[in-house]
Amino acid sequence: MGKLIDSFNLNSLDSIIFDHAPGPILVLDKHQRIVKANRYTVEELGYTQEELMCMRLPDIEGFSETWLHETPDARIERPLELQPEVLCKRKDESRLWLSISKNVVQRGNSHFYILYCRNISRQKQDEKIIRENEAQLQVATKIAKLGYWEYDNSSDTLRLNDQFFRIFKTSIEEVGSYEMNLERYTELFLPPEELELISRETERGYRDPSTKYHRYLEHQANYWDGTPAWMGVHFIMVKDEEGTDFKTIGVTQDITERKKTERMLRQNEISLDKAFKIAAIGPCSYDFVNDRILWTSRALHVIGLSEDEAPTDRKSFLEMVHSDDLSGALKAYEKIAESPRIDIELRTVIKGQVKYFRFKSNLEFDEEGRPVQAIGIIQDITERKLAEAELEKYRDHLEQLVQERTRQLESINKDLEAFAYSISHDLRAPIRHINGFTNLLNRQIQTDNVDTRNYLELIIAASRRMGDMIDALLNFSRLGRQELIKSEIDLNTLVREVIRNFEPDFKHRSIEWKLSTLPTVSGDQGLLKIAFENLISNAIKYTQPRREAVIEIGQPTDHCNGIFVRDNGVGFDGGYDNKLFGVFQRLHRDEDFDGTGIGLANVQQIIKKHGWSIRAEGEVGRGATFYIKM
Repeated sequence: MGKLIDSFNLNSLDSIIFDHAPGPILVLDKHQRIVKANRYTVEELGYTQEELMCMRLPDIEGFSETWLHETPDARIERPLELQPEVLCKRKDESRLWLSISKNVVQRGNSHFYILYCRNISRQKQDEKIIRENEAQLQVATKIAKLGYWEYDNSSDTLRLNDQFFRIFKTSIEEVGSYEMNLERYTELFLPPEELELISRETERGYRDPSTKYHRYLEHQANYWDGTPAWMGVHFIMVKDEEGTDFKTIGVTQDITERKKTERMLRQNEISLDKAFKIAAIGPCSYDFVNDRILWTSRALHVIGLSEDEAPTDRKSFLEMVHSDDLSGALKAYEKIAESPRIDIELRTVIKGQVKYFRFKSNLEFDEEGRPVQAIGIIQDITERKLAEAELEKYRDHLEQLVQERTRQLESINKDLEAFAYSISHDLRAPIRHINGFTNLLNRQIQTDNVDTRNYLELIIAASRRMGDMIDALLNFSRLGRQELIKSEIDLNTLVREVIRNFEPDFKHRSIEWKLSTLPTVSGDQGLLKIAFENLISNAIKYTQPRREAVIEIGQPTDHCNGIFVRDNGVGFDGGYDNKLFGVFQRLHRDEDFDGTGIGLANVQQIIKKHGWSIRAEGEVGRGATFYIKM
């Protein structure tokens, strides 16, 4: 290596350049071994001269074996060549960007590479920052949806960017070019009625004496598909010293949605004003600090006074309050600090007329908790108050009518109770006598006449039936007067208990019971048990002719909140379903099926007392179904 270094000698001029050049200089032999390095090489790479003289160029990370791409030709001495930029690693592992120029020189029979290096790390950092800033600017303009454009007056050229095309809902592929003249732009994106506005703004900028003319304007435009739009444009017009040629730079933003919102707000304000007018409401405020009332024109219209006639302070306002409501107004004012809101109704006397107003507002307080301002509304409620007064009179009259009707009903109920007592005692006595004496006559009469005996049996049976009917009627009357005692009732348990109680009546029969899960309801346990006893006993009774009876109790499948009781018994004519629930109404003969004809009337009465409803469906010979809707 020492011989190599000695064989590469520098003349005096080269030596000065080598030692005082502003960047690293390296001399390599044809095997890329370092044979000479200046002091800047030591400073930049961090290696000592001794370490460098023992290294080849590829030993420095960033340079590869093929970096030079060639071996020096002994016959050719090359001029200076610019080589690619290299990111290499210093001795301390930090990174360094170098811009390298290379030439090939001959010393004796040997050729060498001379590498002239320049540290461009700062430049690379600046380029990175510029790229990041450009990327951020692109993102910002994309997020803000700002389309950038430039217009050169001298060449009538308008230059647009991609975001501009996106704003107008198109693309460079559809438009065909980033550049166009003003006429083409107008044809594509401007409605004819906006040309005058654009021309006027351009003329104004051209006539402005300043060299930079900045404006913001909003104008109508067309999207690429012709749909109307609104655009907001910020632009700066930059002129030359003579003021003849100029360049305009600007950004365009789609403000169509904002314009729609503004239009809706205006419509809402109009609607709100109409609502205020219809509801006789007007905004107003009170300044506690300066004792000043501020009325809007709508509020003045509500109170029926002009601006000069309206009260302006607390004293003049209280003078307007009716004397009967004055103490209430003063108390409300004294309690202002206790609540952030005011809501009070007052009578006033305005131009000799009594008017009712409602004052409703929110309070604002200072740091010490003292009221500063009340902002709210005043509403004319005179008509409502007069209507309430009339309603109160009618309510009093209605209350009197209700009390009178209640007394009448109480009297009727007492008469009914007396009637029921009469039926229970006075009518039962003759029936008992008929029944008793007929039994005595039947035992004492000495006759073999079969008809006579049958007549006596019919009298006894009729008297017993009359007693049963009187008992049923009394029970029906008691159910109508009985108050509900509600509790949570599991209908599954109740229905199974009722069926168990009837087991002695059908133990010799074949009955298939189909019981589905039933709901838990709020009702009167005793009354509901009576209702289900009647429904289930009817199902048992009217399926007697069936060898295989089927009785089903469940919930409807149409998601209706209720239950049903269905049987495959003798059924009934559906045309008479309106008579089923009447007192003493029967659709079958007494000799076929016994009963008083009041059971279903009791069921309907109980169901209605619970606020529910019941209906029946049937067909002769095909059974019946009773639906209870809860």
